[in-house]
Amino acid sequence: MSDLQEQVQKRVEDLWAALSEESMRGKILILTALIDNLLLEILKRLFKPARRKADDELFRPLGPLDPFSSRIAMAYRLGLICGSDADALDLLRKLRNDCAHTTRQFSLEAEPHLGQFVEFTKLTCQKDDLFLCIGGVICPQTTEDWAMIICICHVSVRTVIEGVV
Repeated sequence: MSDLQEQVQKRVEDLWAALSEESMRGKILILTALIDNLLLEILKRLFKPARRKADDELFRPLGPLDPFSSRIAMAYRLGLICGSDADALDLLRKLRNDCAHTTRQFSLEAEPHLGQFVEFTKLTCQKDDLFLCIGGVICPQTTEDWAMIICICHVSVRTVIEGVV
C-alpha cells in the first residue's frame, strides 16, 4: 500500500470513528462543514493574501466567498473541481440546508432526500479516487452508511491529495 493510500485510509478510519455516534443529521452537518472548509482552504491558497489581514473582504462573514454555494461556484469556475463535483456538492449543500433548517425528522430513506442522495451518489461515484479508501476498511450497510462514507471520501481524499490536512 502506498503512503498516500495509508494516509487516506487512516483519515477515513479516524473520521468514521469520530462520527459513528452522531445522528445522520449530525453526520451530514459535520461532514458538509468539513468539505466547505476544505474548499475555503483551497481557495485561500489560490488567492493572494488580503492587503490587510484583519480585513479579508472575500472570506469575511457575509462576504462574497463566505457561502458554501459561492465557494462551490468559484472552485468550479477556476477549474479546481469538475462539473459533476460541483453538482454533487450543490446537492450535498441542499441536504445540509434541510438538516439545518427543519425540525422534521431527517432521513435519507424517504423523499425528497432519497432522490437527492441517489443523485449525489451517482455524481460522486463517477470518480475512481473517491473509493480508494474503502477497500477492506469500511463496508457500508445502510443508506446512511453510504452517505457518510461518500462524504468522508470527499474530505479524506481531497484533503490528503491537496495537502490541506
